Amino acid sequence: MTRMMLSAPSAPTIDPATGQGKPFNDYTFGTQAVEVEVDEETGQTRVTKLAACYDIGQAINRQSAEGQIEGGAIQGLGHALLEEVVLEEGVSKNPHLLDYKIPTTLDAPPIVTILLESGQGLGPFGAKGIGEPAMTPTPAAVMNAVSRAAGAPLTQFPITAERVLAAMTNYRYPRVLIMQQCAACLQKCSRNYPVSGPLPWVRRHVSQALHPPLFLCC
Repeated sequence: MTRMMLSAPSAPTIDPATGQGKPFNDYTFGTQAVEVEVDEETGQTRVTKLAACYDIGQAINRQSAEGQIEGGAIQGLGHALLEEVVLEEGVSKNPHLLDYKIPTTLDAPPIVTILLESGQGLGPFGAKGIGEPAMTPTPAAVMNAVSRAAGAPLTQFPITAERVLAAMTNYRYPRVLIMQQCAACLQKCSRNYPVSGPLPWVRRHVSQALHPPLFLCC
């Protein structure tokens, strides 16, 4: 009888002697886009649709992977729109969930989840991780979308109605300029990553999910 030893693929990470090296075996590439509504009279902001696209290498459990992305995106919405630690002389003024708001199911917009399977991960069957990456792009995508919709740059989280209204009152720039900035950002991404690389791939898929996409964050 022949015995075989099987192990998951791996790559060199941190050298224990020097503490130097790569912190991760491989990286998960993805992008998100959002549609938002901004009330010009009150500054109230609402995310109406979110699309998230990730190359996860291989979906071992597709439903679980989609749920992970959806949950991470909702956490990112909390960071973008609700969550804030209020400190006064180093003391938290909102130490409980009555004042520290987090998203509920009523705050969740329709989410389009797109899974790409390149098979290039170092995990089992070529899988990659999809934990923290699911929430990382959401706040930036929301802030850029709100800035574009409001015609004024937002620079602070969470994006409250008061901050949106103040930005709209104090600063205005033409929407044409915003479009030029978006085009410049995409050109920069194209220069930094080859056309055949993962980012343009996922960006193309997520662009097809929103018509038209308000802003992509990768």
